[in-house]
Amino acid sequence: MEQLPERMHKLKELTKVLSINKERYSKLIVDEMGKPIQQARSEIDKTIGHIKYYVENSAQFLATEELNLSSGQKGAVYTQPLGTTVGKSFKQ
Repeated sequence: MEQLPERMHKLKELTKVLSINKERYSKLIVDEMGKPIQQARSEIDKTIGHIKYYVENSAQFLATEELNLSSGQKGAVYTQPLGTTVGKSFKQ
């Protein structure tokens, strides 16, 4: 499994690709989904923002959480990354 810094590097590269190809991908969204061009551009910007948020915060999200149990013993919660996922938000 890839280490976190490698994964974060790939996600940073993805934001660059999205930025460079923003107009191309926006037109694709217009053609395939029928959205207005400005809304399509906003979709790309929102996606870039989400990726950047997780790149900046992943280390904190995956940090080990140490616990003091009621029995007086110590415990810990370990979080392991599963890989890149795609998120989609829906308007209500």
